[in-house]
Amino acid sequence: MDNWVFEYLRLYFNKEAQEKMLAAVDKYLEWNQKAVKQKVKLDKEIDYFGGQVSFKTAAGTKGTVNVTFYTRFFSQSPSRHQFLIRISSIKTDSYNTIEINQIYLDYDQVSKLRKAFDIKSHRKNFTKIIKERVKKATDFQ
Repeated sequence: MDNWVFEYLRLYFNKEAQEKMLAAVDKYLEWNQKAVKQKVKLDKEIDYFGGQVSFKTAAGTKGTVNVTFYTRFFSQSPSRHQFLIRISSIKTDSYNTIEINQIYLDYDQVSKLRKAFDIKSHRKNFTKIIKERVKKATDFQ
C-alpha cells in the first residue's frame, strides 16, 4: 500500500445507497440517544452498501471505481459516540491499491450529514424554490 495525495476524492451514492446511508444515520442517532442515556459504550456495525468513488491523485492517476461503504457506531466514552464510515480499498490498476482512512463523525456532524442525505427534504425545498421563481417570473409579465 502506498501513501496517496489526492487532488480530489468524490463519493457517489445512487438512490438506494442514499436511502441506506440515511437509515444508517438514523440508526446511529437512535443508538446515540440510548447510549448517552444509559451511559454505555458500544462498538457495532450498522450497515454496508455499494457506491462509487471518483478520484485523481497528485501523480495524475484518476478513475471511478465501485466501492463498499461500511457504517459503524463507535463509542469513545459513555458520553461520546461517533458514526464511522469506512470505504473499501480502491484498486487503481493491476498494481496499486489505495486505503482510505476511516471517517469519524461526532453527533453534530452526523446531524448535518442526515440533512444532506434527506432526499424528500431536498425535493420539497427544490419544489418550493421552483414555485417561488415561477411566481416571481409571472408577476413581472
